[in-house]
Amino acid sequence: MLDKFFKIKNVVKSKIEETPPEKGQVQDVNFLKAKELFDAGKTEEAFGEFGKLYNSGNSKAGFYLGLIYEEGRGREPDIEKAFSFYKNAANAGVMDAQYKLGLMLAEGKGAEKDYEQAVTFFGKAGDKGHAKSLFNLGVINEFGLGVMRDVNRAEVFYQKAADAGLVEGMVRLAKLLFQKGKNEEAKALFDKALTQDKAKANLFIQKILAESGNSDINKQAAHLYEAYKAGDSDAGLRLGKLLIEGGRPEDAFKLFYNLARNGNPDAIHNLANMYYCGIGADKNWEKALELYKTAAEKGFSLSCLNYGIINYTGKGVEVNKDEAFKWIKKGADAGCAKACYLLSLFLLKGAGCNPDEAKSEYWFKRGLKFMEKNKDIPIKINLNNLK
Repeated sequence: MLDKFFKIKNVVKSKIEETPPEKGQVQDVNFLKAKELFDAGKTEEAFGEFGKLYNSGNSKAGFYLGLIYEEGRGREPDIEKAFSFYKNAANAGVMDAQYKLGLMLAEGKGAEKDYEQAVTFFGKAGDKGHAKSLFNLGVINEFGLGVMRDVNRAEVFYQKAADAGLVEGMVRLAKLLFQKGKNEEAKALFDKALTQDKAKANLFIQKILAESGNSDINKQAAHLYEAYKAGDSDAGLRLGKLLIEGGRPEDAFKLFYNLARNGNPDAIHNLANMYYCGIGADKNWEKALELYKTAAEKGFSLSCLNYGIINYTGKGVEVNKDEAFKWIKKGADAGCAKACYLLSLFLLKGAGCNPDEAKSEYWFKRGLKFMEKNKDIPIKINLNNLK
């Protein structure tokens, strides 16, 4: 009897092993493989795998192709391609792609700004429980972005985002509750947000204070300091800039110095600016140059731009147009719009390179694709005098 059982078991096992997996099962296995490569930072390999999956009809792969193109992982950023991949994946029902497409439409990236369509795609993702989409629907309704302002409707969306555990949803909802005089409910939400993520909650509280026109720099600074103490380096950077704005450049210098000691390129760049301009410290061209170069070598685009301009103008160093071209090109490669425009002029006029009108046009158009995150660049250059 047992012999017969084992014979039947072995036959069934062999049949299972001989049966090929369904097409969807193969795609799921290959998708997981591509996702593992992506998460491990092996973007080129992941890109190839996602490409095969996308061509065979896997919409989720389209989302990751869009992400790779949007962030420029292992290739030049291409916002139009990112938008196209997100759109196809979003229309196929991929929640994360619906959220990303909503963001691009709301910000006017890859297409003209269209809040109506943004609301549509945030709504589709929100219906699936996507917390950030629900939060963005709250923002759109609170501020009347492309829709009739409706604070009550915003409150509903913030409540859903908060219920999903989104800290920024809790903070925004608490603000609206305070405005309605529901102080105890608001305080309970603030406390919950601070307990869940102290850094993020303090960041959002400071943001709300700033956008509401609260001129109490010390109050805003206190929230940023709490976020910084909780380990958020971006909060430290924002705090430093706020301290300069509030007339406390020496304190800002100390803060940037501490962040720079940990290798933060943004802080190193800000220290260089302070030495260059003599803000919070005595003017020191040599120190500024050294710091710009350090941050540039770390790939910080604005430092690449400034270090390139210094080499071109000879401010504190010998004029070196080849070095200027090299570093401005690096800043352009890293996505700095001003570096792209300047590189375009270099190529047009043959400054530190051979003239090339086609490449000049390419870099000018590429510069239009990038949104500058920081317009506070102290170093000036007369672009009309390029030789």
